[in-house]
Amino acid sequence: MLAQGKSTTAVDDSASTGATAPPLPASLARAWLRGLAADRGLYAPPAIVMRSLRRGRMLLDPARTRALLGSASVAAHAATEGGGDPLFWLSSRHYLARGLGARARIAAAACHYLEQDRRFDGAWLRAVNGGGEGLVLWRRPVAPHDHDIVLRRGRDVADEGALSLIFRIDGGIHAVLSFSRVSGRVLAVPGGPELPESLWFVTRKQQTMERDYQPEFHRAFHHISAAKLAFVALVGMLRALGHDRVAAIGAAGQPSVGPGRAAQFAASYDNFWRDCGGEPMGGNFLLHLPLPHRPPESVPRSKRRRARLRLDVQQEIEDAAFAVTRQHLAGPVDGA
Repeated sequence: MLAQGKSTTAVDDSASTGATAPPLPASLARAWLRGLAADRGLYAPPAIVMRSLRRGRMLLDPARTRALLGSASVAAHAATEGGGDPLFWLSSRHYLARGLGARARIAAAACHYLEQDRRFDGAWLRAVNGGGEGLVLWRRPVAPHDHDIVLRRGRDVADEGALSLIFRIDGGIHAVLSFSRVSGRVLAVPGGPELPESLWFVTRKQQTMERDYQPEFHRAFHHISAAKLAFVALVGMLRALGHDRVAAIGAAGQPSVGPGRAAQFAASYDNFWRDCGGEPMGGNFLLHLPLPHRPPESVPRSKRRRARLRLDVQQEIEDAAFAVTRQHLAGPVDGA
């Protein structure tokens, strides 16, 4: 798993052939048994028992669970980051966010994967679900390095987002942004903002703590973080899909937060979303699109050139992601 504070490495999909993942069992009982078989050798017996019990909660919504077992996107994610578990959205301790109940997990998984199968064309699904580098949304060579942002199935683990945007330098991963489409009801809070029927939920934002790359990177991209540029690519995707809002997870609800890491996660998540104009929504944040930008005229004259360059590169990435996403839509945009 890409860990905060560790150096990153190049994308390695060598374990996957890129072929279509085998279909999942249509039977709920057989899916439960396959998950149990996948756990053996990976988890201690007490963890296997807990994961098996969590899978049993599929009976709370058997119709949606059967629909998910028929999804090609679920099969691809289960075969790779899901560790072979056909019910990974139930078996893990957390799914997308801490505290998400079983019914909400099933609803969230169905909202994303079933819509993904329907919304995008075959080329998009093969690139994102397959074993290659993913779908390149933007690329810019700045000598002596190549920079790109690729979209692929959720990286490392299946329970922290169905899709990931990855900012790479010469193939090495420098930032990962993971997200899923969820029902607005899953994120709604009493007294909070009114949410659409569905929206995209950013559940993971990680960036390498490596320092060697930074001087050249900051000269090339005018002191914008790699994670911010990946988020800008997501904004371009959402524009193409007709969305004007995106939800983002708060630090306290992120599945990987643990003892002694609260301050680190608050800086990485909460402060970042606030800087992007996010408004609190329970423990999460709601961001309105397009993102607010400080006009270059409002900064001191000596810094205006850099401010304009920062806006230019963000617009370049957003427009590129918009164009690639629009090219692969198999149905109308939301709200159209």
